[in-house]
Amino acid sequence: MRKPGGAQPLEAESQPEGVAPSLAPAAGELSLCGRVLDPKGRPVAGAQIALADNARTAVTDANGHFCVASPEGDHELAVMAVGFQNQRAPVRVAGESPEVTVTLQPVAVLGQSFATLKQQPQDRMERLAGEAEKVGDPFASLSGDVRARAQRAQQLTTNAAKRRSASAFDGAARGWEELLARVGPGPARTAARLALANARVQAWQIAPSPTRVRAARTALASYLAVAPEGPDRDRALRWQEQLAR
Repeated sequence: MRKPGGAQPLEAESQPEGVAPSLAPAAGELSLCGRVLDPKGRPVAGAQIALADNARTAVTDANGHFCVASPEGDHELAVMAVGFQNQRAPVRVAGESPEVTVTLQPVAVLGQSFATLKQQPQDRMERLAGEAEKVGDPFASLSGDVRARAQRAQQLTTNAAKRRSASAFDGAARGWEELLARVGPGPARTAARLALANARVQAWQIAPSPTRVRAARTALASYLAVAPEGPDRDRALRWQEQLAR
């Protein structure tokens, strides 16, 4: 069993014949794991995780957990989630790296900061807190089988990041595609398109192939067609530039 939070060496995946290995993970690469929480200690699902210096990314699962592959050494961790302030923090990735815990601060809700909620009646505080929690998780408004599919796709993505496996990211991408077939226009659909693009790009980076290039380009074009201005769109544009090289 993996020691909780410990950065563990990752198994390299074999490269297809004739494919340049320049984007494959280096030997001895580690997995940095952690959790993203709100100020009350509740998990933030669907948060975007990135190592700013090497463009490695991950998405938190329903429990706020993530693992992202990284070379050993000092890096800057960037965490972004809808409804919360972006946060950056220095991290050290080593053989015994502890699990990282990131606490995000919420942005204003319905024109009010969380500090002013204390001045509201209790029932209004509870209602606004519930709305804020839904904003933090773009899939919180989904229900029944559709939300279960979102949670499954999130878990598949987390497992793929732990294994650093291109085929596992391919499987996670199929999970996001199944969700997209059942989600209408709105924040959940945009978040799912981003997660799909992330999975496709990760699979391509680990084990490049013409099929994965086409899949990543298609997923990115689908996301960028609806993506709002911000760091997620900027990152997607960088991926698109890498694929064009």
